[in-house]
Amino acid sequence: MEKRLNIGNVILTVIAVVLIGVFGFIIYNDSKFQKNNTVGVQTDTEYEKLIAENMQRIQNLIDNNLNEIVVYGDEYLNDNAIASELENIIDQELFFKINDLTAKYPRVIGYHLSIPVSNFEVHGESLETIMARMGIVTTIVGKACVIPSDTNTETEIQLDKAGANTPLNFLKQTYVKLGKVTIGNIEGSISISEDKTNSYMFKRTSYGDETKIKSGTKVYFESSEKYRNAVPIIFFGNNEFKDTQQYLNYIRAIIQHQNKNDKYIIICRTKANSELDTTMSNIYGYNYIRTDDDIDYKDLSEKIYSRMKFLKYTNRISNAVEKAESQLFEETSEAEE
Repeated sequence: MEKRLNIGNVILTVIAVVLIGVFGFIIYNDSKFQKNNTVGVQTDTEYEKLIAENMQRIQNLIDNNLNEIVVYGDEYLNDNAIASELENIIDQELFFKINDLTAKYPRVIGYHLSIPVSNFEVHGESLETIMARMGIVTTIVGKACVIPSDTNTETEIQLDKAGANTPLNFLKQTYVKLGKVTIGNIEGSISISEDKTNSYMFKRTSYGDETKIKSGTKVYFESSEKYRNAVPIIFFGNNEFKDTQQYLNYIRAIIQHQNKNDKYIIICRTKANSELDTTMSNIYGYNYIRTDDDIDYKDLSEKIYSRMKFLKYTNRISNAVEKAESQLFEETSEAEE
């Protein structure tokens, strides 16, 4: 009887030891899991902070060096095609890898690096009219008119080039607008007729006194200030070049109009070794790109980006991105190990 009791005690002791061991193993693994999980959260938080610091550093460089690009000109038929393609190329070449990394960390809010490329290119307009949109060529009311007091009635107006008394033929575009227009201190908007050449209708934005507008009154376009901080891509060649010197004057005026006028690219559709081609090449060197009649906008956009790299417009940003990627992806590799 005593022997049976001893065997029973041994069995109970063994079971107890096993249970204690299992319970201890569970507690140990749960503690280890909690510790590892806590470390993981801390690592993610620190890594996200590192991402944010690097992205902010690059964004500051963009803001101070190359925060926006604008395409000016009279040339390309497909509205906004070059601006859109150039922006895509810059995103892919400069920022794809680091933006893709950031997207995997949703807690890093508000960081997506890019350099916007805006379109101010109007196919079919003269370069002179585009310069009027920019505010370089002064636009005036060509014929006296009366602006009524209400905001519903449109007034037909004539828009002329100051000093020449010749009509300016603005064309209606999808991506290029005049924005707010001020005539004689009256703010409003101008609609451009699709059917009638040099036909414009002005409508005021707020109620006021009926006002007579004299011939010669200056017209101010909101668009004249919109892109002044951008790096200009000047693309022209839709019109025949009767006066090379006049085109040079236009180009100089556009470059000088920009607040940052030490960076620019000039593109011209003209024959190789023509007078214009030779003149542009001699004056502007690597800032100048000649293109043929058959224009491939993707190929041309790649040439623009390549030339910008050659001229070192993107160097500081590119170097900062490479440095950030090296650090961030190194941290990722260490975390995975």
